[in-house]
Amino acid sequence: MKWGRMVIGASSLACLIGSNAALAQDLDLELTMTLIPEGVVLPEAVTRDIVLPEAAALQGVESSENGLLTANENRAEAAARREEALMRAQENRQRGLDVAAEARERGAELGADIGEAARENRENFVRGDTGLDLALPGNVPDLPERPDLPERPVTPASPN
Repeated sequence: MKWGRMVIGASSLACLIGSNAALAQDLDLELTMTLIPEGVVLPEAVTRDIVLPEAAALQGVESSENGLLTANENRAEAAARREEALMRAQENRQRGLDVAAEARERGAELGADIGEAARENRENFVRGDTGLDLALPGNVPDLPERPDLPERPVTPASPN
């Protein structure tokens, strides 16, 4: 029960604060300021200037210059690091492209070697030269002649 009241109270307070802020924004600035009448003597705390010591001002200027110098050095180092990273990335990319090209070439060579070996094996098999010193049994039949195949049917053209 207490939590419920607290939640309702907090939400009411938030609505009240939000509505007061909205009303204050709608008012003219002269209406929200209290102007001091002319001729009133103001207390010294309101009218006196606060002067910083000269050492603090010099230290601030020096810190500002050092900060700028450090920031410029950091920017230059970051630019150099970006340049190096870009160069490494380009070198790695080129190295990857070179490896891929070499793999393609080696794959093509391997494919050509395997194809040549397959052609040679096929020719040797057709001629009966298997390259093995095994004697073929006498009851192996000859390969039959390849029959003539009918012509492939033509598909009709589509009306579109």
